[in-house]
Amino acid sequence: MMALPPWTTKLLVVLIILAAACPGSTFASDDDDQFVESVRSTIESVRQVISIVSRFSDVLGGGDFRASNAIADCLDLLDFSADQLTWTLSRAISSSTAGN
Repeated sequence: MMALPPWTTKLLVVLIILAAACPGSTFASDDDDQFVESVRSTIESVRQVISIVSRFSDVLGGGDFRASNAIADCLDLLDFSADQLTWTLSRAISSSTAGN
């Protein structure tokens, strides 16, 4: 596997923060239900970003091989983040139901 450029990680963090700040997300709550809803909302937002960027990836890359690869790497990282958030969601749900 090819090593990703260091800026892709920073871009991923920025995109996740932006997704978490989208309307409807309720971050920074101590309540389990609100946490679960925040994670769900963040997953939905990340998937929306993936969908939007995917539709325009050819245009955004502009035929530049490096730019196209960077966009593909970004999409891979966003997809990986959505998978990790889904795992977090399942663990949060199982933890909250185990505690009841």
